[in-house]
Amino acid sequence: SVAFFCTDHGNRAVTASGSLPIRRFKREFRKQQQISDRWINEDSKKDQLRKKQTCPCSNPDDCHPISSSVSNANTNSTSFHPIRASGEVYGFEGLLNETGQQYNWTHISTVAWAVNDELMCRAHHHGARAVVAAPSFNLELLSEMDDPDRAAYIQTWVRSTLAMVQTRHRDGVVFDYEDPTPRNSPVGHAYVQLIDATRRAFRSSPSVPPLSPLQVTTCVAWSPEGIDGRYFPHGALADASDLLYVMDYDTQSQVTQGACVAGANAPITGTRRGIEQFLELGIAPQKLVLGVPWYGYQYPCVPGSMKDASDRFCPIPLVPFRGIDCSDAAGTQVSYYTLMEQYKSQTPEERSQTGGMRRDDYMEAAFFNSIKDNNDTLVRQSWMDDPRSLRRKYSYARSMGLAGVGPYAFHDLDSVLQPEESRQTWSTFDDFFGGLGDGVSGLAEES
Repeated sequence: SVAFFCTDHGNRAVTASGSLPIRRFKREFRKQQQISDRWINEDSKKDQLRKKQTCPCSNPDDCHPISSSVSNANTNSTSFHPIRASGEVYGFEGLLNETGQQYNWTHISTVAWAVNDELMCRAHHHGARAVVAAPSFNLELLSEMDDPDRAAYIQTWVRSTLAMVQTRHRDGVVFDYEDPTPRNSPVGHAYVQLIDATRRAFRSSPSVPPLSPLQVTTCVAWSPEGIDGRYFPHGALADASDLLYVMDYDTQSQVTQGACVAGANAPITGTRRGIEQFLELGIAPQKLVLGVPWYGYQYPCVPGSMKDASDRFCPIPLVPFRGIDCSDAAGTQVSYYTLMEQYKSQTPEERSQTGGMRRDDYMEAAFFNSIKDNNDTLVRQSWMDDPRSLRRKYSYARSMGLAGVGPYAFHDLDSVLQPEESRQTWSTFDDFFGGLGDGVSGLAEES
């Protein structure tokens, strides 16, 4: 069973009024969290804390928790043994009604935000964990409490969370916290305490089967170097967790060097730098899962700033994010499926005019330009990770001995409407497991 702390998709899309609303991941997480809060309230009212709901699966065996080789008695273990000996593939599902019917389950080990019972049943049937969002917690309040009150808060929170997870046959919870946190902040200390207490309780509770301990994972930004003002004690987070899920996306949230132009969601140069920085802290590679985006960014180019609609460089509007003028807040997060639909809908004339699908070999990402409203001065530039870039990242993760890889989000593909694109994307996981992927197949028409 699994508990996660996930921090990286928040506040970037910009409204017409210029305010910074919660963006996709954070908005979806809050929906998921509200479901967990409702479940806990239902449990308390119905006195279900000590009994499980009727199994919703057609096969009762699919309600059983997923087993691993970690004993729940081993509460001080610093290593985590995954369900699949070859490693983890674990990602997120943001759709409340998703059933997982379109998934390729070959390598999946964990599906986060599995609030749909059918998705939970299907995950268990394929030997994968199904986890849900953590109920609400208040780190600011927790950090201000004296030790006895803090211990009581954590004990109550963990007890109700454990009951909620087991009542609904889930395998754990996912946490999200992304507020700016100063170095050595009491908030960061409280964060570690909550995670550590959760992991210990989830492993040591008599109600947890010995071979099915609740796994605790903490999601962290793509680098430990204070991304977006978050100076968490990453070494302590790693010690308190089974895994750190490194969210290698939205890495252009604060652009401080070079021109303010459209670019890749997660350049592979940043992938390498971030992972190496975690390792330099003394964090074991077996603690790290490389998170990747199955979505891209679409940016409006500043009118009149390009030589023509095929220009490689797309200057973007200055939209500040947490004190930095240039950020990916100028763009919009768009699913891989939608971006590919947009590209395939272009006429041959438009592709000729805008340059077609291209690739930046330094950032290892695909991009294309498009014209808005048939006005060649209104150009948009879209960037995405395609199968070629994903293969490179998965191969890198394998070469560094990481615990696993996984996407945000599974629902950004559509295997019914785009079977070939979906097949290519799912097959990229083979490269992490040393499969037969060629590591170079991509979408770009030119290099």
